[in-house]
Amino acid sequence: MLMTHSCIYHWILDNELNFSSSLKHLEHCIADIQLWMTQKLLKLNDCVKSLKTPALQMGTSSITLNGSVNNLGVIL
Repeated sequence: MLMTHSCIYHWILDNELNFSSSLKHLEHCIADIQLWMTQKLLKLNDCVKSLKTPALQMGTSSITLNGSVNNLGVIL
């Protein structure tokens, strides 16, 4: 289903992505998954309000999500 909606499932840090377009593709993909699940008498939990992502481990460093972004020394 990801390929049907042109969703990028291999991300390379050097690639520039159009996130707005990517999000639309992902939303359409999720809608198709929800339809497929309904046809199989399954239910997608669409009441989720936030994502809970564990820290990503890279070597000895632990990378966690943050509510702000640091860009060229300026906190946005």
